[in-house]
Amino acid sequence: MDEGMFGPVAASPTRADLIESGVLIDVPTPVAHAAGLAVPVAFSARAWKTYGAGEEEGQLLAVLSAVVRAIAQAPHGESLVVSDAPTASGLPAEQLHAEMHPGDALEPVLTLLLPTDY
Repeated sequence: MDEGMFGPVAASPTRADLIESGVLIDVPTPVAHAAGLAVPVAFSARAWKTYGAGEEEGQLLAVLSAVVRAIAQAPHGESLVVSDAPTASGLPAEQLHAEMHPGDALEPVLTLLLPTDY
């Protein structure tokens, strides 16, 4: 642990740590690219259960396509709401949020999560 001005500074988990522990679910790169996303994409575990884990083969691609549409229509920013993403169950759910931020090596990454995941 490093010593900060107010005492020891705890290390934050990396994105890789969060994926390994199951807090984040990594989207396979070929699937993200097929949807038009050129950056690494991960869902929070709760968002994955709600949006990504559908039985239908095209569910994940449909959600990622909705993310691409939302990005194209949104003003520049780090966070946006994806209002037309289909849920895995087909039932209404919390809105999906998309956050663009630096990854472990400061590369751009996209995380999809629910408002209650913050």
